Amino acid sequence: MWPQPHLPTHPHLPTHPHLPTHPHLPTHPHLPTHPMMSKETRQSKLAEAKEQLTDHHPQTNPSVGTAASDTKKKKINNGTNPETTTSGGCHSPEDEQKASHQHQEALRRELEAQVQTIRILTCQKTELQMALYYSQHAVKQLEGEARDLISRLHDSWKFAGELEQALSAVATQKKKADRYIEELTKERDALSLELYRNTITDEELKEKNAKLQEKLQLVESEKSEIQLNVKELKRKLERAKLLLPQQQLQAEADHLGKELQSVSAKLQAQVEENELWNRLNQQQEEKMWRQEEKIQEREEKIQEQEEKIREQEEKMRRQEEMMWEKEEKMRRQEEMMWEKEEKIRELEEKMHEQEKIREQEEKRQEEEKIREQEKRQEQEAKMWRQEEKIREQEEKIREQEKKMWRQEEKIHEQEKIREEEKRQEQEEMWRQEEKIREQEEIWRQKEKMHEQEEKIRKQEEKVWRQEEKMHDQEEKIREQEEKVWRQEEKIREQEEKMWRQEEKIREQEEMWREEEKMHEQEKIWEEEKRQEQEDKMWRQEEKIREQEEKVWRQEEKIREQEEKRQEQEEKMWKQEEKIREQEEKTREQEKIREQEEKIREQEEMMQEQEEKMGEQEEKMQEQEKMRRQEEKIREQEEKIREQKEKIREQEEKIWEQEEKIREQEEMMQEQEEKMGEQEEKMWEQEEEMQEQEEKMRRQEEKIREQEKKIREQEEKIREQEEMMQEQEEKMGEQEGKMCEQEAKMQEQEEKMRRQEEKIREQEKKIREQEEKIREQEEMMQEQEEKMWEQEEKMCEQEEKMQEQEEKMRRQEEKMREQEVRLRQQEEKMQEH
Repeated sequence: MWPQPHLPTHPHLPTHPHLPTHPHLPTHPHLPTHPMMSKETRQSKLAEAKEQLTDHHPQTNPSVGTAASDTKKKKINNGTNPETTTSGGCHSPEDEQKASHQHQEALRRELEAQVQTIRILTCQKTELQMALYYSQHAVKQLEGEARDLISRLHDSWKFAGELEQALSAVATQKKKADRYIEELTKERDALSLELYRNTITDEELKEKNAKLQEKLQLVESEKSEIQLNVKELKRKLERAKLLLPQQQLQAEADHLGKELQSVSAKLQAQVEENELWNRLNQQQEEKMWRQEEKIQEREEKIQEQEEKIREQEEKMRRQEEMMWEKEEKMRRQEEMMWEKEEKIRELEEKMHEQEKIREQEEKRQEEEKIREQEKRQEQEAKMWRQEEKIREQEEKIREQEKKMWRQEEKIHEQEKIREEEKRQEQEEMWRQEEKIREQEEIWRQKEKMHEQEEKIRKQEEKVWRQEEKMHDQEEKIREQEEKVWRQEEKIREQEEKMWRQEEKIREQEEMWREEEKMHEQEKIWEEEKRQEQEDKMWRQEEKIREQEEKVWRQEEKIREQEEKRQEQEEKMWKQEEKIREQEEKTREQEKIREQEEKIREQEEMMQEQEEKMGEQEEKMQEQEKMRRQEEKIREQEEKIREQKEKIREQEEKIWEQEEKIREQEEMMQEQEEKMGEQEEKMWEQEEEMQEQEEKMRRQEEKIREQEKKIREQEEKIREQEEMMQEQEEKMGEQEGKMCEQEAKMQEQEEKMRRQEEKIREQEKKIREQEEKIREQEEMMQEQEEKMWEQEEKMCEQEEKMQEQEEKMRRQEEKMREQEVRLRQQEEKMQEH
């Protein structure tokens, strides 16, 4: 807040000896003590008191002007008759009673108005206390809710950390699964190579078996032929035995025996060879069976691994579902947080508004107190200045009595000129005060703008922090996506390897088909055996194909997982885009809210200005009352001038009245002491009014007692006025004041010139401020254009934005109407 302007106090203003020194009033170090006053000072004191009474109570004598005009006419008609001149200047008791009655009524009205204002302020205070209580209760509830939300946020953050850990664990499991899949693919490649080798060896063995079978068939055919030959030889031997002699039979028998031995030896050798080949075939078949068993075992292992992979995939899906559910919970919690934050913002805005109202009321009270203190200081300063002037003038009056008669004619002319100058100066002073108040209002507006800018900066910092958090989250998501992409690349490389292996297998199959075509051209008896072997091979191939289909299924599952991940990534991107759009919407809404708050503040400022204008009008009315009082004072001064002529006639009677005056001075001293005591009581009461605002009802009774005391004081004032009527002889001393007032008027003119220069500088500053305000309005217009551009994109919010724009236009029309009203009021003020 800007500091309030400090009102300077005069360093040489004296303090009254019987008045208590106020903490805000300056004290004079060189004042005479009351009991040691001389007779001359006592006489001067009486004259000063009379002058003060005539200056400060002009409204008590409404018939002064008429009496003065009557005495002027009598002087013109009967200038030589001293009796008529003396009788015309006296005041009648009825007029005094009427004046005192009017004064009492005015005081009563003022007291009633003050009492009413006090009651209104107490009612407002109670209302503000109730609003404060409710607002504090709401703030406590919001604090509790905020704590709950903070605890939930911490829980959500912990839950998010756990989810991240679970994700990291899942990622590690996935890496392990990938490694395991790579190992399985390597084993599969090795098995495929072994199968290829086994197929080659099988083909070679088949060829060898075919050859051996051919040989066996040849050997069997030879065996059958040999057996047939043996049978024929046996028949021949039998025939030979019958026909040939014994010698020849023995020789032939020996020869046949040798042949039989050689044939039997060949048969044995062939049988042994056949047994060896059979053994080799059995060994090969055993190897084939063992290989098939190994392949079956490996297939079982692969199936187990596939089941494990499926279980892991199911776990992954469950974890993903849990992740989705947790994310939905987080979103719901965030939505609840947003709603509660909006409620908190609304309550904070209400609290700020209430605080502003309180600050405004406190400022008003402080300003009223300061104004009252300033008025009191000014009145006391005027009183003491007048006393000093009277003391100085008393010394000069005796010397200037001879010169007064010559200067009276000149003074009449100068007084008229001075009166006009005074009016002009007062009007200029009022204008300057109005300008100063307007500047103060501008300063307050600037302060409010600074506060709003600070709030906007804090909100922007919060938004930037949230955006940084979102960016960090996006970077994390991108890193995860990069990891996923790397894993996908690895899977693609594995798929490429699988495709290469499948191509090799297809090439092998083509080779097999070619070989089958070659074998079909062979003999029919070989086809049956080959068909059996081919059945076995087909079974193996079917198993391989089943394995391939399983691999294809796994690859399809991996592709589906990749597609799901891509869909999830697309959803995440869409969600991020929605979040960004929502952030843009929130920013736009915040801008609109800021604009509405600015407009509300401007409306409040306009209302305050209207209230100030009403106060200024009341002040103008008070000024008019003061002007009327000044006119009455001028009439009294004219009366005083007429009384100066009477003074010459009454100078002879003064010596007789001086003795009476001394006695009256003693009475006046006693009265002054009583007045001092009463003034002390008044000061104490004013201090109690400032400190005890809650006890205003009790003070109303004290005010009634004070009214009684005021009535007593008015009676005493009447007695003093009677004494003043007897002491009208010394009124000619006031004419010497005019010369000193002229010098002071010149000083005031110089001050006025300085103030005018300051006002011009302030006007320049105000123009600069207006230019800044125009620039701000241009910025606002640019922002509005941007809002129009954004509205085209935000088709869904067009209706809301149109309503808001209509509200803005209405508010601008209101602002324009208020500006027109202000201009009219300023023109009225200038006319006044």
